[in-house]
Amino acid sequence: ARYPAVSIMTSLLRVFFRICLMRDKPQDLPAAGVLLAFCIAVYFLSGVLVAWPGRGLGEAFLVSLVDTPLLLLYTGLLLMARSHLERWLQTATALTGTGMLFNLLAMPFVFFVNLDGLSVDVASGVLGLFGYLILFLLCWNVSVIGFVYKHALNMSFIAALIIAVSCVGLSVHLINLMVIGDP
Repeated sequence: ARYPAVSIMTSLLRVFFRICLMRDKPQDLPAAGVLLAFCIAVYFLSGVLVAWPGRGLGEAFLVSLVDTPLLLLYTGLLLMARSHLERWLQTATALTGTGMLFNLLAMPFVFFVNLDGLSVDVASGVLGLFGYLILFLLCWNVSVIGFVYKHALNMSFIAALIIAVSCVGLSVHLINLMVIGDP
């Protein structure tokens, strides 16, 4: 390989995509603190970018500042409760890595939905379609979180999906409460 860093990044992105497709598991990722730190940083920044169009930069930063540590803490507490804290590194890497991909996938749709100056005819049809696409991405993201929790916590997919929905619901509630001021 001429560019080993590119080869490594391509391999990691492939694993993240395969986790999104529910083909690879969190334990297929290396247990590396540097990789986790990178994934947390990119997850945080992509969270800011995806929240920015509808909120402004300051509020988008706060949204990501609530969401990112909450995901990591919630995951750690779940793993601790199930006596699998040794899985935290790979689980958190899988969640932030796949979450980053979902943020990047949602970004163009979120930007378009928040555009001003669209004609009413174009806006009503396209915005409706993009709204459904964003909802699809959200449901897929929650399913992937459930898939990761299923493997990390050794439980059924349905139980892990319920936990994933509660995690996302808690995040949305806390963001509304702490950042937006609307419980």
